[in-house]
Amino acid sequence: MKTKKYLQIFNYLLEFSKLRSKPVRDIENSNNYLEILWMSNIPIDEKIDCIIHDNYSNESNYWLKISKPIEPEKPIFPKPPKNLQNWINEESLLNRDDLPELFEEIESEENEILKLQDHPEIEEEFNKYCEEKWFADSELYWSKKQIYDVKFAAFDKVNSIYKKLFSIYNKSQQFGEEYELIAGIGLLNFKESDETPLICKHIITAKAEIQFEFSKRDSSVIISQSLENGLQIETDAIIDLFEQFDSNDIIESEKSAKELIKEKELVNPFDVDIHEVLQLLAERIKPGDGNYKELKNKSKEIPNKETIFFAPAIILRKRDTRSFTSMYEKIIVDIESSEKTEIPTLDDLIELEKTESSGGTQTDNIELRDSDTIYFPNKFNDEQKTIINKARFNNKVLVQGPPGTGKSHTISNLICHLLANGKKVLVTAYTKRALEVLKDKLPDEFKKLTVNLLSGDSSSIQDLEASVNTINDELSNTDIDVLQNEIEELESDLADLKKRRAFDTNELLKIKEKSSRRIDVNPAYQGNLTEIAKALEVDKSNFDWYDDDFNDYTDNEILEKLKTYISLFQIFQRDCSISIINKIIK
Repeated sequence: MKTKKYLQIFNYLLEFSKLRSKPVRDIENSNNYLEILWMSNIPIDEKIDCIIHDNYSNESNYWLKISKPIEPEKPIFPKPPKNLQNWINEESLLNRDDLPELFEEIESEENEILKLQDHPEIEEEFNKYCEEKWFADSELYWSKKQIYDVKFAAFDKVNSIYKKLFSIYNKSQQFGEEYELIAGIGLLNFKESDETPLICKHIITAKAEIQFEFSKRDSSVIISQSLENGLQIETDAIIDLFEQFDSNDIIESEKSAKELIKEKELVNPFDVDIHEVLQLLAERIKPGDGNYKELKNKSKEIPNKETIFFAPAIILRKRDTRSFTSMYEKIIVDIESSEKTEIPTLDDLIELEKTESSGGTQTDNIELRDSDTIYFPNKFNDEQKTIINKARFNNKVLVQGPPGTGKSHTISNLICHLLANGKKVLVTAYTKRALEVLKDKLPDEFKKLTVNLLSGDSSSIQDLEASVNTINDELSNTDIDVLQNEIEELESDLADLKKRRAFDTNELLKIKEKSSRRIDVNPAYQGNLTEIAKALEVDKSNFDWYDDDFNDYTDNEILEKLKTYISLFQIFQRDCSISIINKIIK
């Protein structure tokens, strides 16, 4: 029952994601495609290792690696003799069909105008320079310039590709949550007539990862395959063109292609067997009209019949619901292949009876050993404490906030708190960058204990292995008895701190209680301390004339004397009143 409801939810989400995907038919004229690098435009060079080139190293674990090229040094024409430097037009030194040119007049350092006709020695020295030096310098310069032009042209081609890839790297880092990097193969490219749309879109894609490696001597941009999702078949560009295609043919061809991919165990889009898949798609998408050409470059002429070219490209494009589509498909396969599936997060959504979902106990809640102790290594506020309390009684807690409001800071505190309570924590994020930021916020002691899988590329796999090895090393070099003693000492210190805090809290409560307790000093001054203080402030002006040096309110002796005086004065007043009354009566 539960599995059936899970499948209903994900099948609904799958179909909904397909409906929301607005098809892109021409990638070269779509705002959703930020960068397109046609791999056929990548030159063969010692600085480049590309999977479609014949000199590609089969041992490489990437599709493309390009090192930053070094610009060749441009030759410089030797300077003429010092006496002629101001007289010769410098640009004319590069003349190939004529001698250099002399200025008719120049301005001296003393701001005087010097005319060439007044200085015949300059013309004489110039002629000598041309005969003895300039011809030889010119020949050598143009020989070097010819070599330089060839080298620079090669450099410029490599450098333009390097700069484009570096631009893709920067944009993928900056807009990682909004855009995705893929490799596309099997370019479906045709336009049947003026009334039909131009189709220019790859039919098979694979997620890619891009890295930038930098050192003092060299820097490189590397593109490799991501391990997530594998090969994806994308027919959304034509699936709704009902006048040109039979949607059943497209669906069946896609199904057959997936079966062939599974049979051949294809993961890499550049595997030699991928051409068989592209051939199958070309023939079955539109039976009788389809054609596949195993060309690396995009055709300059647009065919009028459905044609697929190999034409691989590296593409940075805007994410859409297609990525969710592939994710939902994988989830459905996993649920169907599993004997028993438990997704507690969805149990509330599908309104399962408590007896059906683990006997009604909240097994996914964060059960903490000590509800009063919060193990936050970084600064925290009341809102972060509220998150802990919510997590204690709920198996789902949503924390929202714009960038820069401290969500990553909060998560790092929460991770440390849960680990301190003996919990295991899995952190996922939409982008590699988000995980890197979060890891940097963890204390160094916790960083060593994290198992990192920041992406699906080979570098991340190596990081994963390094993380596991570090944890193994920590375990092998750890004395459990020593750690247990440290734990007991720290728990004893913590208990002492709690006692001191409880004592201080109790003393504060006593002070607060005193301030609110009623005190009767005399009929004029009654109430709590605040009320008495207000009454004293009101009467202050009436008693300013009386000046004394008494300020020790703890002097009980003088207070007792004052009370005695007041009592006697009251008796005196009473006796005086009685005496006056007796005289009146007599």
